Amino acid sequence: EAIAAAGAGVRIETLRYRDGVTDLTLDAGDMAAFDRLQQVATQQGFQATMQGVNQRDQRYQGRMQLRGPAS
Repeated sequence: EAIAAAGAGVRIETLRYRDGVTDLTLDAGDMAAFDRLQQVATQQGFQATMQGVNQRDQRYQGRMQLRGPAS
């Protein structure tokens, strides 16, 4: 729930999973949305790394890599 709330207004454009790593391409209305999503994912035990953010018109596209919670 916390990740969903932090990601409000963020759209997943692509999602790829391989060898325990999830790569996401995200679309958001502001840069702060990526920070919120990354913070909450980290608080939930995920290793969340932003791979880059670009502005596209009035929106932002970013790449995030998630690794599952440590066991």
